[in-house]
Amino acid sequence: MGGLKGRLRQLRVLAYKRRVEQELDEELAIHIEMETEKNIRGGMPRAEARRAALIAFGGVERTKERIRDARWTRWIEDLVADGRHAVRLLVRTPTFTGVAVLTLALGIAALTTVWGAMDVVIFRPYPYDPGDSLVLVGTSTRGRGTPESPTSIPDFLDLRAQLRSLRVAAYKDEGANLGTDPAEWVSVRRASVEFFDVVGVAPVLGRTFTDSDEAAGAPDVAVLDHRLWETRFGSDPDVLGRSILMEGTPVIVVGVLPQGFRFSRGAPDVWLPLHVRGTEARGVLSVYVFGRLHEAGIQSARTELASMSRTLAEGHPESWSERTFVSGGLRETLTGGSTAHQGISAVLLASLAVLLIACANVANLLLARALAREGDLALRRALGAGR
Repeated sequence: MGGLKGRLRQLRVLAYKRRVEQELDEELAIHIEMETEKNIRGGMPRAEARRAALIAFGGVERTKERIRDARWTRWIEDLVADGRHAVRLLVRTPTFTGVAVLTLALGIAALTTVWGAMDVVIFRPYPYDPGDSLVLVGTSTRGRGTPESPTSIPDFLDLRAQLRSLRVAAYKDEGANLGTDPAEWVSVRRASVEFFDVVGVAPVLGRTFTDSDEAAGAPDVAVLDHRLWETRFGSDPDVLGRSILMEGTPVIVVGVLPQGFRFSRGAPDVWLPLHVRGTEARGVLSVYVFGRLHEAGIQSARTELASMSRTLAEGHPESWSERTFVSGGLRETLTGGSTAHQGISAVLLASLAVLLIACANVANLLLARALAREGDLALRRALGAGR
């Protein structure tokens, strides 16, 4: 326990170094004076007695260094002293400092930027998508279209009713004014009732959409994004059941999504039900469709989608004669697949090489500067300075 208290007391030197050094000088002076008085009592003159006391003591500065070296905080003191010395040298040569800092900053910035992109694309996949179980379904016309292409609402209703390998959902994005005095423009995503179940995300407050919300005449409801709930409503848990105005229309808040939730390429502020009535024209491609695979793989889903494309072409030749469904895994589609991963990995390695080159350049600058200070360093070494 006493050893611990002693080590803690030594921390004083970090905050009160000048006072601790003054106390050390006073203590050493007392010891030298005591030894001098002892020599005087032995018959020595004062000058000779003090000289003998200093010789016996072994040198004041050397004794101070031994005491300082015995402190466990010495390495911290040396680190702080070296840091101050380095800062003084850098301030004294602003051109050298600017070149070194700019060189390192460029290397670090390049690596950080690429690593951030790689982290989002590769290392942090969507938490609600184990593997590639989420599949995007788009419409291609004359071979022009991707899994991210929109589909019509009647086509979505057919997919929802007939697909066995996928449980599908649909959404579309728009914008609206929220509230009044002042109104705030927010991004809105209208989603089908099965959207959140297909994604596999539960709200932190309240509920998401149910079948009754899609029925004709049902009251308008909304699910809030976590960020909007914090900024606009102050994280008030009593927001559930509150009526808010969306473009002047009252909407009842029924839920709040988890923090950081995002899907596909957007994170809207407000989620509203997608009212699918089946009365829209098949030529109006207005919604985006995705689904979660059941036990069957994506090839089974593609086979089923191809069969549905042929059926729709036969039943609706005016709109489906040159159209077909296309599909792809959500992660693979949004990140570009293995080719994009390889490209990002190559760019990451190139950025790492740039950083290493920057470090080598700064090391060369430091080496050239050290050679210029060779005489100064030799003198410091001769006086007893450490590395």
